[in-house]
Amino acid sequence: PSMAGVAPGAKQPPRRHHGAAATGVVKRRDEWQDHCLIEMADGLEDVFCHRHRCQGKALPPAGTRVRFKLHLSNKSLCWQSGFVTWDDPDATHDD
Repeated sequence: PSMAGVAPGAKQPPRRHHGAAATGVVKRRDEWQDHCLIEMADGLEDVFCHRHRCQGKALPPAGTRVRFKLHLSNKSLCWQSGFVTWDDPDATHDD
């Protein structure tokens, strides 16, 4: 069956909302220079993060907890980040 019209009650829609404030943990690979992925605790797909949308236009280090607004791309229908910020890496504190 086509995924265009999902039958009512087929499965729960994701509990993510466009424009919602979110936090997640950065996943990166060394070869990624212009983007990273942000893993969220909700178990849904990782959020795509462009470097130009990051604090200081620099990608945060892997494992960094970041804050951002969720953005659902109209073109790809994938979750992306809005502007991404994170705490000063020198500030050590447990979440």
